Amino acid sequence: MRRIDLAAARLRILLAACALSLAACGGDGGGGGPPTEPPPVVPPVPEDPQALLTDEQLATRSDPNAPAVDAAAAQWIAANHHVVRSLTATRSEDLRFLEPILAGKRLVQLGESGHGVREFNQAKVRLIRYLHEEQGFNVLAFESGLFECWAADREAAQSDAFTTMGRCIFGVWSTAEVRQLFEYVRETRGTARPLRLAGFDVQMSGNSSAASAPFLRDVVARVDADYAARVHSMDSLFVLSYTRLARSGLPRAAVADSIAALEARGRLLARYDSLTAFLDAHQAALAAAYAADPTVPLIARQHAWSRGFFIREMMTGDDRVSFEARDEGMAGNVTFLLERLYPGEKVIAWAHNAHIQHDRAGMVRVGFPDPMPRSMGSWIAQRHRAELYTVGLLMYRGSAADNRRTVYQVTAPQPHSIEALFYTLRKRWTFVDLRGAPRSAGTEWMYGPYLGKEWGTNWYRMVPREQFDGILFVDTVSPPAYIL
Repeated sequence: MRRIDLAAARLRILLAACALSLAACGGDGGGGGPPTEPPPVVPPVPEDPQALLTDEQLATRSDPNAPAVDAAAAQWIAANHHVVRSLTATRSEDLRFLEPILAGKRLVQLGESGHGVREFNQAKVRLIRYLHEEQGFNVLAFESGLFECWAADREAAQSDAFTTMGRCIFGVWSTAEVRQLFEYVRETRGTARPLRLAGFDVQMSGNSSAASAPFLRDVVARVDADYAARVHSMDSLFVLSYTRLARSGLPRAAVADSIAALEARGRLLARYDSLTAFLDAHQAALAAAYAADPTVPLIARQHAWSRGFFIREMMTGDDRVSFEARDEGMAGNVTFLLERLYPGEKVIAWAHNAHIQHDRAGMVRVGFPDPMPRSMGSWIAQRHRAELYTVGLLMYRGSAADNRRTVYQVTAPQPHSIEALFYTLRKRWTFVDLRGAPRSAGTEWMYGPYLGKEWGTNWYRMVPREQFDGILFVDTVSPPAYIL
C-alpha cells in the first residue's frame, strides 16, 4: 500500500467542517427564541431522595395561559397515564407498570428533547437502574464514541466514576446527576451481573480518543506490522487534528470548501474503508490471535467502519446529508452491539429524541420548508422492530441549557400540542404508552399530525405514535449541575 502522508494542514481543512459537532445534535441545540414566560416556581419536594411523592406533592402549579386541548384527548390521557413518583428514588414500586409494556423487548431507547435538562438526566438514571435490576438489561449504550465507551468500560472496575465518565461520554452529560449513574456502574462491577458501558456514536467523545491509534496499530500488527505503523500515523493525525479543531471554536462557515479539501476527504475515507476491508479479510486470523479477548478485533473493525461514517458526515456542507450520515453510522453500531458484541443481551440506548425517533423524515419543522433528515431510529425500527421500545422525553416549562451550557427559557406551549395535553394531568412526571392504545376519538392526537417541541423551543408537526412507543413527560425542568 502507498505510504500514508496526509499533511496536517490539509487534514485541518478536512476536519474543520464539523469542529463544533462534538456535542451537537437534534436541531440547533436549543435557545431558539426569547423567553415568553417567567421561570415557574417549583413546588417543594421532600428532602429525602428516596421518597415516593404523594398525589398532593406531585401536583403542579397552575398555568394561567394554558393553551386549549381536545376534550376527548384530555379525557383519554387522564384515564390512561401512569404516574412516576420520583426521579431519584432507588425504590421502584411506581415503575413496575413498565414490566408488561417491555415484555419481550431487547432494546429500550431513552430519548430527551434537549441535552441540558437536570430532570431528564435524573429520570433516565432512575429508569436505567430499574431496567438493570429488575428487567435484566445489562448493557447501557450512550450517544457517545463507540471506541471511547468500550475503552472506559474495560477500566471501570479499577477507576472512579468521575474518571470513567470523563473517558466515555460527551460533555453535555458531564453532570452531577449522570455521575450517580457512573457510581452505580462501578458498584455493579463487584456483582455477578455488571452493567456494561458501550457507545454507538461515530464521533469522538470523552478524553480517551488518543488511545485509538495505538489500539488499531496493535490489532493490525498481529497480521501486518508495516501496515500497522501507517494506520497508527493516520489515526494519530486524525485524532490530534480533530481535537484541536473541536476546541478552537472555528465556525463551519469560515472553512473554505476547496477542491483540495474535498480530495483529502475522499482519500482519507478510502483509507479507513481499506482498513475496514483489511480487518474483515483477516477476521479469522485476528479471532485466533485474540482468542482470550475476542471483543478486541470486533471493536477494531467496527471502530474503523465508524471512522468512515464520521468522515462521510464531514464530506458535505448540507446539514441534512451530514445528519443522515452520522445517524446511519450510529444505527449500524447499535446493530453491532445487539448482534456481535453483546448477542442475547438486553440493551438500553441513551440519546436525543432526534436520533431515536422512528420516522424523523416524516416530521415537519414549523416555519422551515426543507425536508427533515432520516434518523438512526428509522434504521433501528426497520431492523429490530419486534424487540424495540422507544421512549421520548418531553418538557412543558422551566429552563434548560444548550450544548454550550447557556441557560435559556422553555417557550410557551402551543394549543393542541403534546405538551399542552400532558399539562392537563397537573402532575410533575407522567408516562403514557402509545403502542397499547387503539385508535379512538381520545387517541386521535397520537395517530394524526400533532405539534411537539424539541429543546423546549423548536416546534415540529409529527405523528407521535410513528415517532415513539411511549412518552415520559416532565412538567417543569431546570439546567443540570455540570461538573466537567
